[in-house]
Amino acid sequence: MSLWNRHDDKSWVPDAWPGDSATVERRLRDELLTEIADSPDMRVSGIDDIRTTVDLDGTEITHLLIDATGVKLKMKPAPGATPRPEPDARPEPDVIARTPGMLRFARITADPVNIQGYDVRIDATLQNVAFDWARYATPVRADRPATAFAIADADDPGNPSGAFSVRMRADDLGPMIESVARPLLKESGMRLRRLDTTVTADAEQNVAVDAVAGVRWKIFFATVRAHAEVHVESDAILTVKTVRLSSRNPLIALALRLMREELREAEGRRIDLNAEAAADGASRTMCVHDLRVRVAQHIEVSGRIG
Repeated sequence: MSLWNRHDDKSWVPDAWPGDSATVERRLRDELLTEIADSPDMRVSGIDDIRTTVDLDGTEITHLLIDATGVKLKMKPAPGATPRPEPDARPEPDVIARTPGMLRFARITADPVNIQGYDVRIDATLQNVAFDWARYATPVRADRPATAFAIADADDPGNPSGAFSVRMRADDLGPMIESVARPLLKESGMRLRRLDTTVTADAEQNVAVDAVAGVRWKIFFATVRAHAEVHVESDAILTVKTVRLSSRNPLIALALRLMREELREAEGRRIDLNAEAAADGASRTMCVHDLRVRVAQHIEVSGRIG
C-alpha cells in the first residue's frame, strides 16, 4: 500500500526513531493528517494530495516540504454531521528518551489552498529550529501507537528564523465572509441576503473594513452598515481604532444602539498576537516581526519569524 494512503493505519509503529527519511516523513504526515481529520470546525477534501518531503541527515532534517496545494477547506461542518470523538484526555506520558535534533530548512506552501470556495496562497519558511526526537513511555493517543514517537520542543530552541506570506484577491474577501456568516446567522433566525465588503489600508498600516449587509429577521428587512478600523504595528500588535454599526430601520437601529457600549469597550483595545501565541504554548523565540498588510487587487499579509 502506498505511503500516501496509510495515514489511517493505526497499527503502524516506527522501527527506529528518527530512523531514515521515509520514517520521519510518514510520522509527520500521519500527525498532520490526523490533526486535520480530527478538526471539528471544518470539512477538508484533497488531504491525500498533500505532499510531504523530508531529507534527513542523521538527526538533522536538512529540508522539509509540506505542499497543500489543491486542498479544500469548508469552515462549517455539514448540517447534521456526526461530531468526531474527543481525543484522549489522559495526561501526557513520561519521556523516556530524547535525542537532540535540528530543522535546517522547512517550507510550507499552498498555491493555492481553497477556503470556502476561494483561493488563498500561502508560503512560509522556517530555518534553524532546534528540537528533540522524543520517545514516550506509552503512546500519547492510545488508538495510535506511532504517537509514542514525536518531535518535541528543545530546552534551547536556538535562533530560528523565517518568513511568511498569505495572499488572496481583495474581491474574494466579502464573498468568503458571507459564506461563513450566512449559516451562522440562519441559526439565530436571521437571513443574510447580501454582503458587500471593501478593505483598504494606508501607508501607516491602518486597515479599514466597510461592509453593507442586507438582512431579514422574521418579517423585517433592513440594511446594516458596518465600519471597523484597526492599526497594525510591525511587531504584531493590533489596536482597534473604530467600530461602528448603523441602520436606517428604526427597530434594527434600536437593537444596534443597545450594543453601543460593547462597541465602545472594543475601541482602543490592543491585541498582542505574539503574547497570545505564547499563552497558547508557542515559543517566544518564534515571534512575528515586520508584520505588513497590503491591499490593492490582492490582500497580502506578510512578516518575519524570529
